[in-house]
Amino acid sequence: MTEMGLCLNFFYLIVYLNMHYVEPFVKLDCVESVIGIFNEDTNLPCSMEAAGMKTLTLTKLHESGSNDKIVYKFNSNENDTGVQGRIKLHHQDSQNVSLIIQKIQASDNGTYQFTVETDHGHASKSIDLIVRAPYTGPHISKKEENGKTFLVCTTVGYPLAQLYWKTTNETISPNSVDIARSGELYNITSCITAVDDWCSINYTCSVCIGNDCKSKELDCFKFEEISQQPLDDVRTRVGVILSFVFFILLCTAAFYCRKKFSKAHFWKQSTATLVNFVDDKEN
Repeated sequence: MTEMGLCLNFFYLIVYLNMHYVEPFVKLDCVESVIGIFNEDTNLPCSMEAAGMKTLTLTKLHESGSNDKIVYKFNSNENDTGVQGRIKLHHQDSQNVSLIIQKIQASDNGTYQFTVETDHGHASKSIDLIVRAPYTGPHISKKEENGKTFLVCTTVGYPLAQLYWKTTNETISPNSVDIARSGELYNITSCITAVDDWCSINYTCSVCIGNDCKSKELDCFKFEEISQQPLDDVRTRVGVILSFVFFILLCTAAFYCRKKFSKAHFWKQSTATLVNFVDDKEN
């Protein structure tokens, strides 16, 4: 090998060592995904193997790849408190760069990119935040319309779920499914037509997100006791209450009229007595 070749090899070795051993680096580790419960605080865990953090930026990435939004930025040189809006930095130690989103909302759902910059360089990682609001119920009720009986299943939660009806032997297609927003949550209502002997059939309504389901079986006896009440019985109770209130008002009016009449009668008698007394005095 020539002297020129030895010099070139030595130069390449110096460059390689400078790139891999001399130049400092930042290693950032974050979890891939986090499930946050609606209206509770949620931690986005990240840590780094470098000290002297200058800035920490959290960017919410848009699905289209554009319109990304910076939702949090910490700068150690500006006496930053580490709290912006509902997001705060988890100050445990210099290696912990986790962020906490307080009172998480459905609109917080999405992908976030962590970017840290230190004296040794910078690094970025992404976290998928999946927001969940556990669905209520589901609640089953009954309604009568045009001589037919319908069963109605309702539930509220997030993200969008599916409602399913079934009996012991079959799955039932609903007559209608209504989806509305209740604040940031979904309010889902599903309706089916019930057969004549509906109380003897084991109707079940299930709300499912993927394979995760929550079910409610129709309890005929409890259902009838809570939800059903004949209209005539309701009218009778209302009539009794109104009659009682009218009777109380009538008695109160009679009492005040009698009291007023008694005062007037007493005043009349007192005046007459006084007049007679004066007449007797003059005579």
